[in-house]
Amino acid sequence: MKKIIFALAAAILVSCTAATNVLDNQSFEIVELNDTEYVSLGDKPAYILFQDGRCNASVGGNSIFADYTEGKNGALEMGVGGSTRMLVPEEYREDEFIEAFNAIASFKIDGNTIVFFDKDGKKLIKAEKK
Repeated sequence: MKKIIFALAAAILVSCTAATNVLDNQSFEIVELNDTEYVSLGDKPAYILFQDGRCNASVGGNSIFADYTEGKNGALEMGVGGSTRMLVPEEYREDEFIEAFNAIASFKIDGNTIVFFDKDGKKLIKAEKK
């Protein structure tokens, strides 16, 4: 009987965990930054990728990364991140992007579009599923 209860509890825990990880294995192309259109200037589109509890992003220059944890109702906790440190032209808006990336506190998905918000509900980044 104990084995059945343990197996049932484990199954419930796994299903609850899976339900909150909607971002895992998702990649998005950045289309807006701080309510203004974002146009990629590098060789590759600006993106945010979520995979295995790790978020990687770039606006065409440096690689930006942090661990993340999804919470209930779109809550998103970004861990202390880092980035490579190459010199990037100002036109890439990388400093602005890193500031927004570090302020992410929640997200909302509508179809193929995701919007990231700060703790006060201000829209930071809008992206579309790749």
